[in-house]
Amino acid sequence: MNKYLNRAEKNYVVRMYTMCMCAEDLINYYQGKADKDFLKWLKSGLTFMKKAMKRRGDFMDEDAKKDWHEQCQRLEPFFVPSLNSYREYQERMKLNDYVVLNQEDLLDFWTGLIPRTCGRCTGKNKDKCSLFKFNLKFNMPVMDENPEDDNCPYSYVATGMSPDHYKDEILPWERDENEAKKKPNKKAPQNV
Repeated sequence: MNKYLNRAEKNYVVRMYTMCMCAEDLINYYQGKADKDFLKWLKSGLTFMKKAMKRRGDFMDEDAKKDWHEQCQRLEPFFVPSLNSYREYQERMKLNDYVVLNQEDLLDFWTGLIPRTCGRCTGKNKDKCSLFKFNLKFNMPVMDENPEDDNCPYSYVATGMSPDHYKDEILPWERDENEAKKKPNKKAPQNV
């Protein structure tokens, strides 16, 4: 047998490990509730699967065995009732509500948003603020590490900065937006 698991074999071995985990749970569930022969065959099946896994592990290189054990420790089985359910699950995962941003894009977004929000906020209602929760969750840099009166650490105003601190940066954006709103829509000439 080969010293490393190829992709297909790794999938099968992980499935066998999953069956062992399920068998252990099943044995614990039926302990004291089921027929002795039923439990005996369950335990025998578990023993033989574990022996087969140990035997396969004996042929493996130490690095591959270590990797295999680490992957199996992180394993959480997920069962679906049918193949159609699995396909539907995969489709739903594609349409998930997550947006994946790298750290640099998140910081770009944050620097554009914060002057208009936290740059003008007094920081007194942080418990109701969704931006406070967002900034905290994604470990964004704070303006004040020890805010007074339990104010929001992201509030520039609470740290003594003027709400107009970022005025020079914000004005060009707002001016462009306002000018776009003021421009009249030209209608196409109509033939009379």
